[in-house]
Amino acid sequence: MKKISILLLTLAAMLPAWVLAQEPTDTITIWMAGDSTMANKKIDDEKQERGWGQMLPLLLQGPVKVSNHAVNGQSSKSFLDSGRWDKMMAGVKKGDYVIIQFGHNDEKIKNPDRYSAPGTTFDANLTRMVKEVKKKGATPILMNSIARRNFPSDKIDNTKDVSDGENGTVGPKNVNPKDEGSRLVDTHGDYLLSPKNVAKKEKVTFIDMNNATRDLIQYLGTEKSKTLFMWIPEGKYKFCPKGKVDNTHLNIYGGTVLARIAADSLAKRVPALARFVIPQERAREMKYVVTDLAVYANDSTALQTEAIQKIIDIAEANGGGQIVFPAGTYLTGALFFKPGTRLHLEKGAKIKGSDDVDNFPLIPSRMEGKSIYYHAALINAYFVKGFEITGEGTIDGNGLKYWLEFWANRDRAVESGREWTNLEVRRPRLVFLWGCNDLKISGVNLQNSPFWTTHLYMCDDVLIENCRITAPRGEVRAPSSDALDLDACRRVTVRNCYLNCDDDGVCLKGGKGVYSNRTMDNGICEDILVENCEFGRNLHGVLTLGSECVHAKNVTVRNCKVDINAAILRLKMRPDTYQTYENVLIENITGTCGTVMDMKPWKQFYTLEGSNERPYGVVRDIEIKNVDVKCNTLCHIQGNPDDLVNDIEFENVKVEAKDPSLTVVAYPKVKFENVTVNGKAFTPKVERSNAPEENEYDKL
Repeated sequence: MKKISILLLTLAAMLPAWVLAQEPTDTITIWMAGDSTMANKKIDDEKQERGWGQMLPLLLQGPVKVSNHAVNGQSSKSFLDSGRWDKMMAGVKKGDYVIIQFGHNDEKIKNPDRYSAPGTTFDANLTRMVKEVKKKGATPILMNSIARRNFPSDKIDNTKDVSDGENGTVGPKNVNPKDEGSRLVDTHGDYLLSPKNVAKKEKVTFIDMNNATRDLIQYLGTEKSKTLFMWIPEGKYKFCPKGKVDNTHLNIYGGTVLARIAADSLAKRVPALARFVIPQERAREMKYVVTDLAVYANDSTALQTEAIQKIIDIAEANGGGQIVFPAGTYLTGALFFKPGTRLHLEKGAKIKGSDDVDNFPLIPSRMEGKSIYYHAALINAYFVKGFEITGEGTIDGNGLKYWLEFWANRDRAVESGREWTNLEVRRPRLVFLWGCNDLKISGVNLQNSPFWTTHLYMCDDVLIENCRITAPRGEVRAPSSDALDLDACRRVTVRNCYLNCDDDGVCLKGGKGVYSNRTMDNGICEDILVENCEFGRNLHGVLTLGSECVHAKNVTVRNCKVDINAAILRLKMRPDTYQTYENVLIENITGTCGTVMDMKPWKQFYTLEGSNERPYGVVRDIEIKNVDVKCNTLCHIQGNPDDLVNDIEFENVKVEAKDPSLTVVAYPKVKFENVTVNGKAFTPKVERSNAPEENEYDKL
C-alpha cells in the first residue's frame, strides 16, 4: 500500500533559539492503532477515501514521523488477536507516542471476531494496550471514535448498523439519502465513554474526537457535511462507477479536516507535541504533494483538473499550504489558487494545459486594457497575498492548436478583406494573477502559452527571478505570447530571467480608451526594475510601454543582454488614450537589436468611443545611457501630432547601424551626448517622418 510521504520540513533557520534548544537529537515516532477512519488508504484508480491518520503528516514539522498501523475493519479485539498490536509494539521505543482509537468495529455484536463490550471487554482491551505502551517508556493517547454522519428523519429510528463493504451503499442503512432530518444522532453510545474512563483510570491523555467531529458535522448540516464523507455520484470515478453513499468513511477533504482537528487537539492536550504541529496561523508551511492525493504523474492524456483543484481547495480550508508537483506531466484545465496557497514544481515536473478552451471557463478578467469576461488562464490566483510559483519545473501552455487556429482565422480575415482582433480566437493565457501582493515567481520555466504568458494585474511588491519564459518562432509562431505583462502593477523587480516569446518582452499596461485615465479598474505602472536579464530573438521589444498603458513611471532596465530584431525601448502612442510615460532609465545594455528606441503612433483597435475628446500622450525624462549594440538604426522618435515630448537623453551610446539613414528624431528636446553611430559622432536632424505607420502583424 502506498502511504502518504512523511514531511520533514527543515525549518531550523526559521525557528527561534528556544525551540532549537528543546529539539531532541533523535526523531520521535507517533504510532497509530485504529480502524478505517484512521488508516492509510490506496490512492490508485482515483480512489478518494482517506483516513485522518493518513493526512496527519501534512500538519507536522521537525524531527517527527508517523507510523500508521490502523487497518480497515479492525476492532480492539481483532487488532490484538491478529498480532497487529504486537508487531507494532515491537518498534515502539522510549519517548515515542502511541495513539489508540477503536470503537467503530467493536460495536459489531453479530461478529464475534471483532465484538467487545463497553465497560468490560472493550475497556480491558484498551487497558492492556495502555499498560504495554507505558512499559515501553512511550506515551499512550486514547481517542474515541469520530462521529458518523447520521441525520435520520423524524419518521425513522436511529440505527448503528453500518457496513464495511467495499461496494454499494454503506452508512446508516435505514436513512434514505433523499429524506434526512436536520439533527445529528449519535450511533456509538457507551463506546464513546470507554476510552475516557480507561484514560482517567490509567492517568493518560484522552482526546474526545467524537465531540469535536460531532460539532463539526452538526454545524455543517445535512448537505455540507456530505463533503467530508464518501458520497460519490454515479459515473464520477472509475474505482466506483455505480457511486456510493458512505456516512462513515472520510474522503480526501474530510481526512484532512479531521487531521487538523486531531493535530490541534494533540498540541493542546500533549504540550510536548505542540512544537511538532504546524499551527493554523502557519498553515502556509504545510506541503500537499499532489501524487499522494489522487493525482497521477506522467499522464498527459487524462485531464486531472478536478483532482488538482480539490487539493488546492483542501489546502485553503486548512489555512493554506504549498501545492507540490513532483517530476512528471500533469494535464489540466484552469486551476484556481486560493488564499494561503502556493505552487511549487519540482525539477522534471510539468503542468501541461489542455488544448480544449472549454476547460478554461469564462470569468471576470482583464484583457487588452479592459475589464471583461474572458477565459481563465491555466494558473489563476485572485487576491492571494503572498502567492508564489517556485521550483525548477515547467508550466506549459500546450499552445500549438490555438496558434494554428489563430493564423487560420487571420488568413481568412485577410482574404475576405475584413478587420479582425486578437480575441476572435478564444485562447487562455498561461498565468493570470489579479491583486496578488507580495508575489514571488522564482526558478520556473513558463512556455508555449496560447496567448499572453504571464499577466499580472494590480499586483504590488512583486519579485520575478531566475525564470525562463519562452515561446517558439518556428514554422508555427506563437502570436501575442508576451513574456511578461505588468498591468497597473507597482514595485516590481524582474531579475536574472531569460525572455524569448513571440511578442513583447516586458510590457507595461494599465488601460486604454478615452476614459481609461478616469476609471478605477485602470492604473499606473510604477517603480519597475528589470535587471541582469537576457532577451531573445523572438521578441518584438525589450521594454514596451503600451499598447494599453495610461501611466508608466519610474521604470529601469539595466545590466541586460539583448539579441532581438526590435527596439530596446518601445513606446506605443495611442491617439485614443491619455498616456504619460515618465522617468524611464535604460542603462548598461549590450548585444544586438533592431533599434535602441522606437516611439510611434499605435492605432490598432483605435476608437474614440463616440466622444469629442482628443487624447494625447506625455513623454518626459527618458534617459538611455551606456548602451553598446549592433542594430539596424539608432532610433525612431515620432509620436502623434499632439503628443508632448520633453527631456529624452541619450548618453554614452555606441551603435553599429546597418542603415543610419532610417533614424528619425521629431522633437528638439531630445539630447545626444557622446553618441556614436558607426564610429562617428551622431548629430540629429529634427524632422517628422512621412513613413507609413506599421501594424503589429504586418510582418507576420
